[in-house]
This record gives sequence, structure tokens and C-alpha cells, in this order.
Amino acid sequence: MGLWGAYQPAGASELSGYLLRDPGASLAAAIMANHGAIANRDFAFPYGPLTLALQQIAQWLWKFGPGAMTALQYSAALVFAWAAWKMIHRWDLEFPNLIILATLVYMVTIMSWPPIYELEPAVIIWVLLAQARARPAWACMLCAVGVLIKPSMSYVLGAIILVEWIAREKPWKMRRDLFFILLLPLLLSAGLVLHFGWPGFWSMVSPWVGARNYYALHYSFFSTTYNPWLIPGMRVGYFLGTPVLAWTFSLLLLLVVVATTLWREKTVSPRLSVAITCCIASLVFIAFFYGPPPSYIYYLSLPAIGIALVPLPGRGKSLVALAAILLVIGNFSATRNDWNMWRQERVSTATADLWAQPAIAAEWTTLWALRARSRLSFIGTGSPRVIFPQFGLPWHAYLVPGEATLREREILSDRLQSSRCVAIAPDFRLNHPPAALAAIRAHAPLIQARLYDLYCHLK
Repeated sequence: MGLWGAYQPAGASELSGYLLRDPGASLAAAIMANHGAIANRDFAFPYGPLTLALQQIAQWLWKFGPGAMTALQYSAALVFAWAAWKMIHRWDLEFPNLIILATLVYMVTIMSWPPIYELEPAVIIWVLLAQARARPAWACMLCAVGVLIKPSMSYVLGAIILVEWIAREKPWKMRRDLFFILLLPLLLSAGLVLHFGWPGFWSMVSPWVGARNYYALHYSFFSTTYNPWLIPGMRVGYFLGTPVLAWTFSLLLLLVVVATTLWREKTVSPRLSVAITCCIASLVFIAFFYGPPPSYIYYLSLPAIGIALVPLPGRGKSLVALAAILLVIGNFSATRNDWNMWRQERVSTATADLWAQPAIAAEWTTLWALRARSRLSFIGTGSPRVIFPQFGLPWHAYLVPGEATLREREILSDRLQSSRCVAIAPDFRLNHPPAALAAIRAHAPLIQARLYDLYCHLK
């Protein structure tokens, strides 16, 4: 366990990610499911059943939870890299196009979020590769598998590719491919239904499963609160040092390329059809399910792959080169952060061999000592229970607005009322039941720190 923590990228095994944020919630879901809890009844899980099953397998094989999640992330990144290599090899892409795909591989690999953010891009790039190779049956089959991983963009891609396929071929000629398209998804679905039960399975493949949280928080690209270009207080360096500028430029360039090419050419090549699919899917994402300001990173690969694959003449190649440069520069912040983690953070037994800055480690040590002599509850999206067995099994996963189950909210209320002290993550937000709100108000704030804000009864 110590060797794993010492030699993997810090962002993928950072203490605060498992205590406070989505990595901890994702791992908690796998642990709870492995102990018989039912998804979206006993705990909230806003992604597909195949994702949860893969996390369960990884957590079962690799008993140290963060190591299991990171192993799954890197496996998905390798699958993504394999598809990118096949694109480069098949079409002998020019250097700027190669740089775009290589940078996407780098971004997927270093992403320190839950495994879903590597699993979904891995499926998407294979869908686009199949479409570029004029294999719509393969693309539709992979979209169906993608729905089992995350029921959002795969629905959109599948619908676009299916409509295009029907426009090219007569529906009755597609019957011979129907069995092939449905075979693997149906086999996987049957296994997942047996594993999770029909209610649990359906709750994870319904398009509404991931939208509940977005609806509860009123997310929208067109909101001044969540638009990545309208974040208050952001400086020019934010736009240059993060991929937001590269994403915007790639999408605008893709729109122009698709429009001008369709105007100029009478036939649509398979690679141009990929560009059209990426363009439509990106616009649907912006219009209907854009989330927090950094959400552009979820589907940055769509316009980038579209630009990398569409053949452009003359001056168009220089614009592709500019997109590649912006994408490389846009990774500066993430690379710098990972470098600073290597320099500043350390692993120790007190942090369960996860990376943490000395100040964070000291704060956690203080809270650990307080827990030993006081009834202290930790409240956040993540949970210390996923990395410290002394706390017992986790009792919640995605404890977020619109997602938290009734059972999770009831346990939260009970813990807030029965605990002498409560440590609440600073960015924790939940539509608290009235009893929970009263319990929080009954505590007085003692410490406002980087990991948790500490509230205790003054009795």
C-alpha cells in the first residue's frame, strides 16, 4: 500500500479527494455494493451499472480502495490510447493532428477524478473510430455499451449515428446487423440485471439518473453562474492555462469546417461524418446538460477528435496546428498542479499512504485525535470510511442535491442530531431535511479549515 501511494501520480491518490469529493463517493458506492447495498435505494450512484460493476471488481481484486480506482482509471486510459493510436496509424495523420490526439491521451491519463471520467471517453473514442471506418453497426453497439457506463452522451451519439445510418441505407437492409448490434449489450444487460436486480439496473440506465443533480442545482451553460467564460474574478491566465480556450476554439473551428465542407462537397465521407457527429453532440451537450464551470472537460475530446480526423486543405491545416498549440498550452495548469503535488505533498501512515500537504495532514491528525474522545461525524461528498476501516463501512455515496437517497438523508439527519461534533466539508451542499438544519444550527462553529469546518455543541 505504501509503495502504491509513493509511486503513482499525486492527483490520482490525494487524501482530500477521497475525504471530500467524488473519488471518495465513487469508491464508497463500490464498497457498499460489495456489501449488499442496492444502488439508488441505499446509496446514490448517478452513473451506469457497468461502471459500478467494474468498480466492484477492482475493489474486490485490489483491497486498497484508492489503488483499485486508480488501476481502473489507468486501464481505461490505455483503452483510449489504443484507439488514438489506431486513428493515427490508419490515416497517417499529420503532426498537428497527432499532437491533438496525443494530448487527449495525456489529459485522460492524468485526470484525478473518479474512473467514470476515463471510462466514458474510452468508449466515445472507439465509437468515433468505428464511425470513421464506416462501421455504423459497431458504432451503435459501442454506444449501447456506453449507455451501461454512463447514460448520457452515448444516447446522443447513438441517436445521431443511427439517423445517419438510416439516411444512407434502407431500414430493411439493416436487419441483418440488428442481432450483432444488440448481442453484446443484451448479454451485459442480462448479467447486470442478475447482479443488481431490475430496479437497481433501470435506475442506473435511465437518462434521468444523471440529470437529477443538474436539475436540482439549475446547471446551464447559459447561466452566468456556471458559464466557464463568465466566472467572476478569473484572469486571462485562466483561459490560457486551462483547456477552456482550446475547447471553445476547437468547437468553433469544427462548426466552420463542417458548414463549409458540406457546402462545397456533395458527398459525406466517413471522416466528415465523424466531424458532423462531434459537432452535433457538442451542441447538444452545451444546450441540455452542461454542469459546473469545468464541465467542458467532460467532452473536450469531441471537438478535438473531430478536428483531428476531418481532412482539411491548405490554410485549414494551420488552424488545426493552432488548435493543437492551444490544447497543449491548456494543459499547463493541470501539469503544474501535478508537479507541485510531487514537490509539496507527502504520503504517511496518518494519511493512509495517500498524498497530502503537510498542513492538510496535520489538520487530519487533529481531527483524528478529536474523534477518539468525542462523538465526531464527518459529512461530505467523500468519506473517511473508504480509506480508514476504523470508521466502519460507508453509509453514503453521492451525498449531493437531487441524488442523495431517502435512506442517506435520514441517516445524515440522525448523525447530525446525535453527534457532539460535526466536521462538514466546506463545499458540501445538500437539501437538508428540516431536522438536519436544526441539528446544524444547534452546533457552534469552532474551526474553519481546509479539509472540514468543525462544529461542536458548547455544552
